[in-house]
Amino acid sequence: MLDAISMVSKNGNDYYNFEAIYEDIASLYDQSPSYVKWAIKYIIDNRNISLSEKNFEKIFGYEYNEYSFTNKELIQEIARVIQYELYNT
Repeated sequence: MLDAISMVSKNGNDYYNFEAIYEDIASLYDQSPSYVKWAIKYIIDNRNISLSEKNFEKIFGYEYNEYSFTNKELIQEIARVIQYELYNT
């Protein structure tokens, strides 16, 4: 997941090709893109939910919503926060 966040935050665009990101990460670790996508989903699905809900609004600035925890949405939001912090500090 950290590799995906890093790739998205360095990109700086509003559009990300997540299939290409999964492919890039897969090649780094000699895995399939579908395995990378599954692994990120597994991490998200097995997080500490009560801790996630508690800290979500504080970190991202809006109310917790289960939709926000898709691979794509979570990676984009974390990258957005990183980009904001890098360019506004």
